[in-house]
Amino acid sequence: MKYTFTFGRNSQLIWVMILPAFILLIPLLLAIEYIIPQFPISEWTSIILTLGYLSCVLFSTLYLVYLIRGSVEVTLNSSYIDFHFFKRNLFHTKDFALHFKDLLSVSEDNDKGYNFLYFNAKNSVYPSFHLMEKENNPDFKSFKNQLYAGIDSQAENEL
Repeated sequence: MKYTFTFGRNSQLIWVMILPAFILLIPLLLAIEYIIPQFPISEWTSIILTLGYLSCVLFSTLYLVYLIRGSVEVTLNSSYIDFHFFKRNLFHTKDFALHFKDLLSVSEDNDKGYNFLYFNAKNSVYPSFHLMEKENNPDFKSFKNQLYAGIDSQAENEL
């Protein structure tokens, strides 16, 4: 059965929230250094540059967060989980499969109306990631039950 969730990685999210502000400081400092001396002394120039900087940081951060949190189609098979990204981008370059034997841990969480499943894996393209879906979604519960059943059957086969 195929399920659709939101795929995310917290490590990338942290960088995406920090880096645009630092990277966009360079054009701001260049503008302050070279543009402000060209205009008569006015507080409006500084206000306009500051508002322009803040709006660029806000929109670039929101856009990058949107790119990181991509939709993924998840298919559970007998010994592995197959992940297929609907839209490929810089952060999600290729589809991948994760074998149950490579799972180190799976944990769940509920926060602000969303259910999360956190995965830690070895030998994977994404060693840690999470799947997110709105609360009370029957597909999420079904996926979670099938996932745990697959993990249990894999553990039994190894014994």
